[in-house]
Amino acid sequence: MHGSALTEEENLILIGFLEAATALVRYVRLLAISQPDLDQDFYNLATHASAVLDKMHPGGKIIAGPSLRLHLTDLVHVMRQLHHETEHFLKEKATLYNLRPDQEENLATSLSHVVSELRKCTDVNGLVYFISLDEEMEKKSRPAKHTLSSGGGLFRLKFRRPESRPRSSHGSRGLSEGCGALPNSNLNVQQWGNEDVAAWLDSLQLGEYRDDFISHDIRGPELLTLERRDLKELGIHKVGHIKRIQQAIWEIKENARA
Repeated sequence: MHGSALTEEENLILIGFLEAATALVRYVRLLAISQPDLDQDFYNLATHASAVLDKMHPGGKIIAGPSLRLHLTDLVHVMRQLHHETEHFLKEKATLYNLRPDQEENLATSLSHVVSELRKCTDVNGLVYFISLDEEMEKKSRPAKHTLSSGGGLFRLKFRRPESRPRSSHGSRGLSEGCGALPNSNLNVQQWGNEDVAAWLDSLQLGEYRDDFISHDIRGPELLTLERRDLKELGIHKVGHIKRIQQAIWEIKENARA
């Protein structure tokens, strides 16, 4: 995959993104020092992000040229996962680890900054681009369309009206095979049945996991809360497949907020 150099405006946005990412990575790694039994996947994500950050500004100077966008794309993908894991940790596990108030506040504040910066990112043909402030405001002011998209990236879900067909025994609302389409524009992910989720997997070219998701009765609400460890328990061990699913779930959540 060949990247393109960042524009002058993107380079300005990049500085804020790097600052936010560096802060969250730092606080997660500091947390691991005081919490030796911290989940290894959580720590590994922070370590991966730190390695990418070092590649982007070795010796404290940001690199130039097309390779910067490739590293940015890698960083955004791992920061989306780290955001998801940090959010889960704060909601579900912070009290179990008896965090000091300052530790919890640092994590929450840095996470908030990362979320804000991630909203400026969009995926186009497998690469990450920054959205300018004007574009972001214009996007928010546009009326909602019946399309859930990341800006031309891999995970595009198009709404279509359902054909007249009976509901399946698994609670599906009638998805057309292999297209990843939602049954109608009023159906949100919270209303998906397990057959809807299975069709969504087809749209990601991950239909090999259909039966596993159906047998575990993964419906819309469960899909949105899946963690990396859950995906592994579902039999998904390929890193690329895990990332693809987590990326798609993240995009669904982001488009729901828009």
